[in-house]
Amino acid sequence: MNLARIRQAKRLSQEEVADRAGLHRTEISLMELGKRTPRIDTIFRVMGALDVGPAEAFEGASWAPYAEKPGGYVKLEGRTQS
Repeated sequence: MNLARIRQAKRLSQEEVADRAGLHRTEISLMELGKRTPRIDTIFRVMGALDVGPAEAFEGASWAPYAEKPGGYVKLEGRTQS
């Protein structure tokens, strides 16, 4: 998810997004850093807080198979997120 890019473009702080989504600011920070993989309901809460749909939220995301563990990985803007 392009959380940091979208949040910054809308000139919102992590705390503002967290408040709107009913989450803690550190949760937003960890998601932006790729250190937390959110559940689908959390993703929808954050998309609602940012007023964006799935197309914008996941623009540039791709999936590729990963042999060492099932499910694959998501690659966003040159980063690998497990």
